[in-house]
Amino acid sequence: MKKLPINIDCGENYGRYHQFDESPIVSLAQLANVSCGFHGGDYAGIVNTLQLMKSHNVQVGAHPSFPDLQGFGRRYMNMDKDDLCACIFFQIASLHGLCIALGIEMKHVKAHGALYNACAEHEKEALAFVEAIIKVSTDLAVLTMPDSKLEYIAQNEGLKVMRESFADRAYNSDLSLVSRQEADAVIIEPTLVKKKYEDLCNGQVYDREGNKHKLESDTVCIHGDHLKLNEINKIFV
Repeated sequence: MKKLPINIDCGENYGRYHQFDESPIVSLAQLANVSCGFHGGDYAGIVNTLQLMKSHNVQVGAHPSFPDLQGFGRRYMNMDKDDLCACIFFQIASLHGLCIALGIEMKHVKAHGALYNACAEHEKEALAFVEAIIKVSTDLAVLTMPDSKLEYIAQNEGLKVMRESFADRAYNSDLSLVSRQEADAVIIEPTLVKKKYEDLCNGQVYDREGNKHKLESDTVCIHGDHLKLNEINKIFV
């Protein structure tokens, strides 16, 4: 079985609210998607996360979102395309500048939450996302779901795309992710997360009804706010 690189969202602790233990990430993940402050994270936490990932040779990428701190970036916002592009550009460029100052090469960009889903499904958000990336660097790879709007638009603009799958999320029969509003959307049990990861490494996934589908991806996500990330880390290492 080939092993796909794992990517994890991080840098989302805010002020005194240190909800996420990032220590498992450095041994579990090969790619870190670092918050840019618009859904989580603050200036101290983001810098600390960048330094932590650098010290463990974890590849760093930007993780921009809708400007939605109150909703952790998981609420859709119907923004004007130019405003959205400026919002995303600000976030990517800010993290890029921090990376330069810290001697880190930023390698990729992955949208967060509702913005991620919107870029996968809608041309407006996907176009704004790609335009924002290009303003920073055409060398940045784009992480997105296979066969998404963002994949095609990014490829058409000459950007590298990494197709992403999810080991800790349930899939619908159309290979969209089950809404977080539903009880079985997140896979909690660590052994089931590992089993799903192994299936994804073999180019397949089972939907919530138990039906098998072909799904080719280049990287697998496990979320940084997973309730049992420490336990997942132990069975992966």
